[in-house]
Amino acid sequence: MRNFYLIFILSLFNMVQAQNDIYVGVSYGTSDIFRKDDASHYNYKNTEFGVFVIKDFAWKSNADKSIKKHWFLQPKLNYGQFTFLVDDHEQDIYRASLGGGIKFEKELRKLALHARFGLNAGYQSGYYQRLEKGVYFAEKLNLGLRFNLNPRMKSFIDIGAMHISNANFYPLNRGLEVFFIELGIQIPNKKTEKF
Repeated sequence: MRNFYLIFILSLFNMVQAQNDIYVGVSYGTSDIFRKDDASHYNYKNTEFGVFVIKDFAWKSNADKSIKKHWFLQPKLNYGQFTFLVDDHEQDIYRASLGGGIKFEKELRKLALHARFGLNAGYQSGYYQRLEKGVYFAEKLNLGLRFNLNPRMKSFIDIGAMHISNANFYPLNRGLEVFFIELGIQIPNKKTEKF
């Protein structure tokens, strides 16, 4: 666990020092959208809050493309509350993850539309009733808008979905599905393209 947090901090430091676009932000997520009163499959509820940094690495071929492509890295810290509804047991859970993937972006005058497809690996401190504590993996899809705050700074809003599991490395791996929203600020460097 200690080594994972060290890797997390070093990755964050490296991203801040790099020369491509940097995003910082907060997120809110829940699984309640999947839960029904008569559905034993989802006999829990959870909410979670997160802080993150995203580092974009633009593809060299973007200059003449209408849809631009970027690789990205995303270290993230989460705090969540999980409630098992059968006995109304509530638990605080902490997660740290490092994710990455590809982003597609289409610029439209003062706006840019984007989609992110990513994979995450991380560690969670607590037991989710559907997922044991320990190492986990996640597949993630974001859809969002990016827009100008001023000539040198932009903001974004994303909605997305994520599936979390431990890939059957140890028992209790029914997984979680989470819908989330992310809000953040993009701080571009001098070489960032303007739109």
